[in-house]
Amino acid sequence: MQCLSTSQRKVIFIAIYFAEIALFSTIVSARLPWEEAAQHSERAHEAFWRSKRALQAWWKKRDPNTFLLPQNLREPLWTPENSAADLYPFLLIAAYFVDPPLFPDLLKTMRNEIVLTNRLGRLPDAYSLTENRFLRKELSLPQIIFGASEYAKDGLLPLTEVLGHGVWLSRMKEIVEDIFAHAPIETNFGRLPASDTEVNGEMLQVLVRLFAITRERRYLDWAKRIGDAYCLEVLPRNNFLPAHQWDFAQHRAVRDILNLNDHGNEIIGGLSELFLITKHFDPETATLYETPLRKMFDTLLEKARNKDGLWFSLVQPSTLKVLQYSTPDTWGYTLSSVYTFGLATGDEKYYTAVEKALSNLNQPAYYDWGGADGFADSIESALLLLSKRSISEGWAWLEIVEPRFLARQREDGIIEGWHGDGNYIRTALMLALYHTQGTYLIPWDEGIYLGAVQSQNSLYVFLRAKQDWKGLLRFDYPRHREVMGLPIDYPRLNSFPEWFTVEATNVYQIEAKKGGKIIEKPPTGIWLGEELRFGVQLFLKSGEKLYLQVTRRKS
Repeated sequence: MQCLSTSQRKVIFIAIYFAEIALFSTIVSARLPWEEAAQHSERAHEAFWRSKRALQAWWKKRDPNTFLLPQNLREPLWTPENSAADLYPFLLIAAYFVDPPLFPDLLKTMRNEIVLTNRLGRLPDAYSLTENRFLRKELSLPQIIFGASEYAKDGLLPLTEVLGHGVWLSRMKEIVEDIFAHAPIETNFGRLPASDTEVNGEMLQVLVRLFAITRERRYLDWAKRIGDAYCLEVLPRNNFLPAHQWDFAQHRAVRDILNLNDHGNEIIGGLSELFLITKHFDPETATLYETPLRKMFDTLLEKARNKDGLWFSLVQPSTLKVLQYSTPDTWGYTLSSVYTFGLATGDEKYYTAVEKALSNLNQPAYYDWGGADGFADSIESALLLLSKRSISEGWAWLEIVEPRFLARQREDGIIEGWHGDGNYIRTALMLALYHTQGTYLIPWDEGIYLGAVQSQNSLYVFLRAKQDWKGLLRFDYPRHREVMGLPIDYPRLNSFPEWFTVEATNVYQIEAKKGGKIIEKPPTGIWLGEELRFGVQLFLKSGEKLYLQVTRRKS
């Protein structure tokens, strides 16, 4: 050093200085994923725990003879549109993740729902749990179709999306078949299930996904029947916005409103899904639909958003006037449709619209969504979109609203005592699986904490045991393709986002550490994706912490 000039010494010292900074940064960044995963484990644990409490609390409210669930704690009624659509499916999904022994008993609910409540062919109707009979003496076709469409879209579809093919898929198929067998609305394009955007939109979403699963052409043909009615008649005749109810005989709006809450935006989601699926499987039809749908989305983006890029609640299509300026808690449902249309067209402006909304979300105006169900829909909205577009302001917003949402649960495990409690369970599980990046434990136990983060092409998994625990750590897989048969994973209602997924034939390296030391035996080693799906056998003693780094090996 003594023979070096002053300028040379400065260069060396500067190089050493920056090398030390780089080394320090490497050490810090190496620690950060584990620290972050540990933080996620606390939040995942609370969300799983609250889901289990809600499941057990509501299961106590079942009818002891039929195992059917009331739509709320005041009325002993099982209804397809409420009990079956919004409450029951999420009890079943919760049992799968946090209380598997309860799962067989919950299946008895579906068995008895089929035996007792089918009224028109295989279409169910509302059932009195005290009088053991149908609620309505006279059969109402519109009501039965509405209830069945709600059950299929909000109940049976998420069961299929999350749990895979099962009795729920078979039940969904038979309901859809009978809805179209009895479809009452005559149009120039064929008979439709209803004249309103809610039922037709729900059926579009179900039909598109049933076609993707089965590749049976009839489902796509029925979906195109609805698509034709809206893209070729309703939209062009009504400022390219769908009126809530349409007279297909007189070719005019009956209820000239577009409600961007969850009961009015169903058709927008359904049309975006239909466009994407026809783009892949029926491009001629997609070409026919693209212009009216592009005008619909462009009109929505121009006329129906506030300065932050979130929707107004109510618009009049014929005049394009805003009738209600409040932001719907389901703001992300229609934005998911915008994003899906962007995926199908490749037009960046639709992604930009989503990014704008997420970037402006973290402010007090969007911290309070009223009841638990409003919080649930808003958080679901964010998770669907953040899984596709990671925006820091969106994640910061989630940090604030998540604890406010989870705290809505009462001491007895019930949330608000109505079927919307099922949506609380749904969203709590979605949050838990975000915090674990799709990994989960069999069996789940209150004494075990699991969290995970992705960083630099690896998944960092943290586990902490408050008591001895033995079980399986399972990994998620690309359900959109393997279960649903979809060509692309677009954000869609009633799906749980995919975070870290493993391909069956890919090979993964796991490095496991306890107490700072690498474990030289399993789970450290090479694993096939299929093995990770089935589960990695683990044993933790009380007080132990386990760190796993999971990385796909290059072929």
